[in-house]
Amino acid sequence: MLVSRAAIIAAMLVSTSAIAGTVYPAGSIKDFAFEDIGDVGVVDAQNSFSSGASSPFVSLSSGGAGKLTVGLSFKATSDYDTRALGIGLIPPDTMGAVGTTQYVQLINGSFSVYDKTTGLLQAPRKTDSAFWQSFGASRTGGDPRVLFDSRSNRWLAIGFDASGANLNIGVSTTADALGPWKTSVVTGFTPGIADFPTLSISGGSIVIGTNNFTSTMTGFSYSGTTVNVLKYSDVFNAAGPITSNVQKFNTPYSSTLGGEDSGYAIQGVNRSGGGGPVKLVAASAFFADTVTYDINNAGKASAMQSATQYLTDTGGQTYDGNGPARQPTTNGSARVVDASDDRIGSNAWEIKGKIYFVKTVTATGTDNTVVRVTVVDKATNNVLSETDITDPSGNFDFYQGSLAVNSSGQLVVGYNRSGSFVTGIDGRISIFARSFDTNADGTLTETGDVMLARSLVDDYHNGSAQNVNPAGRQRWGDYSTVTLDPTNKQAFWVTGEYALEFNNAAGGHPGGSGFGRWGTFISQVFVAGVPEPSNWAMLIAGFGLIGGMQRRRRHMALVAA
Repeated sequence: MLVSRAAIIAAMLVSTSAIAGTVYPAGSIKDFAFEDIGDVGVVDAQNSFSSGASSPFVSLSSGGAGKLTVGLSFKATSDYDTRALGIGLIPPDTMGAVGTTQYVQLINGSFSVYDKTTGLLQAPRKTDSAFWQSFGASRTGGDPRVLFDSRSNRWLAIGFDASGANLNIGVSTTADALGPWKTSVVTGFTPGIADFPTLSISGGSIVIGTNNFTSTMTGFSYSGTTVNVLKYSDVFNAAGPITSNVQKFNTPYSSTLGGEDSGYAIQGVNRSGGGGPVKLVAASAFFADTVTYDINNAGKASAMQSATQYLTDTGGQTYDGNGPARQPTTNGSARVVDASDDRIGSNAWEIKGKIYFVKTVTATGTDNTVVRVTVVDKATNNVLSETDITDPSGNFDFYQGSLAVNSSGQLVVGYNRSGSFVTGIDGRISIFARSFDTNADGTLTETGDVMLARSLVDDYHNGSAQNVNPAGRQRWGDYSTVTLDPTNKQAFWVTGEYALEFNNAAGGHPGGSGFGRWGTFISQVFVAGVPEPSNWAMLIAGFGLIGGMQRRRRHMALVAA
């Protein structure tokens, strides 16, 4: 448990860039980064555009381990592709979702729809702004999110509008993402930017969380958070999303401890149907901790936000702040890749009374980031288990995790791994998937682990040439995505980021800038099914019948003898 929260008073250092290697000792104040600043990225002269010139990636498309096997895998949108559309953005905000027949990738700079049986584009890739503007919304500044809603068989997406203060919201009219969409605007944070918006479908509510930054003469200052709650029926209204009834729960930031802590990068917990409160999870705004709380009576005039519960008080572990991730090189890129902070950047899920989420942390007293998978009892907020995806050698970092869970409590975690110089090619930034089964007590049993794609270079950095040391942190992510196939509960789709060849002659791009380039990769992975309770009963009965027949045959044989 963290030491004396209420007794510790400190001023917050407002920063527009993350401080690499920040350690959060017990009771410290965090620094806050305005993540959208980096999304503007570095746009360099590009004289050689190609979406297919990359060297072969490493993919274990026919491999697998344990219960986890890999199906369709393919290269998705890359930095080269978005620059071919006239946009250069760092990082991509690696976002996508699987539907009944398509995989939709909506990232910073582009909108792409793939056939989920072949991995081929179903239509030419377009800019993200072109996607929004084609349905009457404003152009976008990025930070997209997309989900497929299996109840309505429709797509749901959000992203910045042109101002960054508000959010575009769109819903497809059918399961075909290339068909018409209906759009509207959710008022965000008018004094500045509604940054790092999150999106969830929580029973009868659509939940959007934002980190709010006020625009000042010298930049942006962190101002707190907002949880926006809309009725499911309003958002999926046949005439288009109705946003006028949005309920807002604002938490202004106070630099004095003892104030309200509603967290940072707030995630609504996804769940299918049912009543009850809207559950929320987030990294604490003050401590190396996770908070959870509810919105009770969402959609009603009596809607209220509950008190915050710190998970270190219910069995969770504390941790240190994250440093940059390692790469297998001895030059200035050895530790510059931004592993992100401890925010919950990807979807959280509720299945059968258990809440699942992941975050990147540094275990106390160590110097390696790990992907921590947390399972919480919905009713009590007790932490049932925390499982770290890590390596005992201390040579690797694990980061940018995401997960999805099926109705049997089987989960797949997608994540990046990279390592130090001593790890060689294995240390290149790679995309992995790891599967787990949930035990009755909420603990997890690992069932498989597989590499999906490996970077093509040892020292990813963008904004400077291949052999020039990078300046500052190298943005990565800002998140990855795992979604469950609505047509097959054993199929999960993982989207992650990896590094492509440098944009130079040696990389196949004569006349290029020489800078690094990111790529994204999509993989379908399968977990072996577990028998349903009714099937267990049939199996047990079957075993009993077989045993009885064997005993009868043995008795008959003895009589005959």
